[in-house]
Amino acid sequence: MMKLTKFRLALLVAGLLFGSAAMAQAKYVWIDAQGVKQFSDTPPPGDIPEKNILKTPRRSGSAPGTSAAAPAASDAASADAAKAPPSLADKEADYKKRKAEQAEKDKKAADDAKQKQARADNCEQAKRNLAALNSGVRMSTTDKDGQRSYLTDDQHAQETARAQQAVNDCNSN
Repeated sequence: MMKLTKFRLALLVAGLLFGSAAMAQAKYVWIDAQGVKQFSDTPPPGDIPEKNILKTPRRSGSAPGTSAAAPAASDAASADAAKAPPSLADKEADYKKRKAEQAEKDKKAADDAKQKQARADNCEQAKRNLAALNSGVRMSTTDKDGQRSYLTDDQHAQETARAQQAVNDCNSN
């Protein structure tokens, strides 16, 4: 059993070495229409745009038939290097930023909901006060000493107007 496993491992290593040697021998490297990187010792098909050809054999300091394409290919390669995947630190910073923004949105939504509930409670209380004032029952107040006194007609009218204004404000919002 052990010999078979070692044999498979040796076969895998040999295959990898042969495959990377074949890629090292490739004279042409391009990206095909499906976005797959191709390695070959023959030129790419004619339908591959120049910008997708990453490597060609050098003759006299330039690629065959592409005197101006070599700088463009190197610019494309440097652009690909500039678009390298973000590092772990960048991903972590982006995550923390999104998490902080989401927490801020959640807090704002909770505050808005709390204010809306407080407004609704205040409106309900104003409606109850107005209903009590319009019920015809004599209304009383208690002063700081705990003494009860009844509202006069003028005080009742003022309190009714104040309660009506509060209800109207609730209905307008």
